[in-house]
Amino acid sequence: MFQRYTALLWPLAAIPCLVAQPYTLTHNEQLPAGSEYQLREVQNLTAIDTTLGQNVTWQHNDLVATGPQLDVSILAPASSPYGGSFPTANYCVYESVIPRYSYFTNTPEGYSRIGFWRNVLGTYSDPQTELVYPVTYGATNSDTWANNTVSFPGTYEYTVIGTGTLVLPSGTWNDVLLLRVRSENLIAFYQYAWISATNGAYLLLYNQASLFGPASAQMITSLDVGIEDISDDLDLRLHAPGNGLLPLTYSAAAPMTYRIMDSAGRMLTTGRTQASAQARTEILDISMLGTGIHLIELTSDDQRHTLRFFVDQ
Repeated sequence: MFQRYTALLWPLAAIPCLVAQPYTLTHNEQLPAGSEYQLREVQNLTAIDTTLGQNVTWQHNDLVATGPQLDVSILAPASSPYGGSFPTANYCVYESVIPRYSYFTNTPEGYSRIGFWRNVLGTYSDPQTELVYPVTYGATNSDTWANNTVSFPGTYEYTVIGTGTLVLPSGTWNDVLLLRVRSENLIAFYQYAWISATNGAYLLLYNQASLFGPASAQMITSLDVGIEDISDDLDLRLHAPGNGLLPLTYSAAAPMTYRIMDSAGRMLTTGRTQASAQARTEILDISMLGTGIHLIELTSDDQRHTLRFFVDQ
């Protein structure tokens, strides 16, 4: 017996698992629509360690959460309330406490804010480029921006100053990038941002004191990776896994990259697939996976599909 999904899948078992390129974030690794994670204010700011350098372990498991929960949701712009105002956007982020909808173009070149809604509609005559891909250690970028809600143009710049492992009360996050961010519109604002190089989620944010207000910080408390809608013209049959094997029946026209992740979006293995015009069944070795829910994500330059499966072994 098998479950039938409308999705695109590729010959995984024929390709050996590869070691993931660590500490590198690209556009197709950003969380898919339907994902959601939660942040909470941090009480003991003096415990935050901003050590820079490579292969650092930031021990922050003693941070104490306080205050309201901030929900961050990833949406398809067309399914958001103000997506029609930004027809070129292909990525939307909703932040519940502010509340704010932010609209982006997420391309192989970069991640740029082109508009938002926060009580009023904001449109950028000069987009705010927040990431230039690939995001790796030592990378830096400075970009000017302008929108209709401010009188003067601003600047947004960052430098990747650290890589390593982030230990939080919510768990241990590997493959993490530490960014030093400077944002200015008459007044400068400085921030340290720990970002997952696996899925782009903001894991810990430390905002230094400024004229905007006192120092503050938010840390991630949970993350749920979404499952994207799949078009009906694509075919996948996912058979029940067993004995450390996952049978997959598929057809595909072009190669894609695949990643297998745990339920929190932390990458376990990755590889490159080949195309097969005719339907065939491949057997994927999943013996290295523990019991529980896992995800498989398949990406190319212009599409991404994510599916869940359960391992009981």
